[in-house]
Amino acid sequence: MRTDDDSGAGVYSKISHCFTTLNFNHPADDYLTNTIVQKTSSETGGKITANNWICGTTTNITYETKVIELNPGFLADTGSVFLARVGGCSNTFTASPFVDENKPKSKTN
Repeated sequence: MRTDDDSGAGVYSKISHCFTTLNFNHPADDYLTNTIVQKTSSETGGKITANNWICGTTTNITYETKVIELNPGFLADTGSVFLARVGGCSNTFTASPFVDENKPKSKTN
């Protein structure tokens, strides 16, 4: 998204998406291998709900959010690594200078 400020210079805004909630259900969302970090919003409403299985000696899964709800059926099996951490991501706007690729570049000596 591009907007102009009072000076006429452009401003570029970048939006990064961060889910508010994630749900992991057995068997569709089971982890049998891999290292994965799942994050949701660290702001109001951020929540991960899980009843999936984390199995396997090469499996390392982290859930990071404001609220983590582990429901009946959730399993972190012997040999796997599971970490539940308060934190998460943020839906924020960041502004940086806009570069107009169509504007002729000035020459320098």
